Amino acid sequence: MIGQWFREEGIDQITVSSVGMAKYFADAGWEDITIAFPVNIRQVQEIKELAARVKLGLLVLDPDTIDFLGSNLSVPVSIWMKIDVGTHRTGIRPEESSRLEMILERLTEYVHLEFKGFLAMLDTPIRAGR
Repeated sequence: MIGQWFREEGIDQITVSSVGMAKYFADAGWEDITIAFPVNIRQVQEIKELAARVKLGLLVLDPDTIDFLGSNLSVPVSIWMKIDVGTHRTGIRPEESSRLEMILERLTEYVHLEFKGFLAMLDTPIRAGR
């Protein structure tokens, strides 16, 4: 219901937390979906099916996942890298620049995987004011 409210206001992209949730929103007519949790390669068949239906964004943390996706997907997919912004729960630490570079380098080998940018999430809300 809430997703529909946003769509009525002109929002046409959505970010979700799982492949299952992405399928739910694709079934509801959303056509641009990003899964904001790292790719689980065991879900490659579901990911393939989704990528064939919608513009799909995936989150990666390592170059091996890029190779796996590049070898197993044949349709365009948007790739995001998750950056650890200090919570130390998940993501690539900014000082791991060689890891970031390796991911970007591997991406050049697969024309159907398009780097979109970096994703960062905070665990606590940002509050304005004092």
